[in-house]
Amino acid sequence: MSKHTPGPWAMVHEGGADGGYYIGAKDQVVILPRGRMDEADARLIAAAPDLLAALKLLVAFGEGSFAQAVGAWEQARAAIAKAEGAS
Repeated sequence: MSKHTPGPWAMVHEGGADGGYYIGAKDQVVILPRGRMDEADARLIAAAPDLLAALKLLVAFGEGSFAQAVGAWEQARAAIAKAEGAS
């Protein structure tokens, strides 16, 4: 499996009425799409590292404590909100 650019990622608007979006990663080269990216796609892509981390926590939940489960659910909710543009 290839390595991905670590998060957090953020979507950045190019500006202007016709501007699209691209993804920026902290301390990393900006990830540019091929062609314009709409806001919904940019939100989902920017949330990918958060979604992956939340899913890993949920998978590990079966082996952990109740406190870990609560933390995993909170992280999953935050990642979903980021992907849907609510954060």
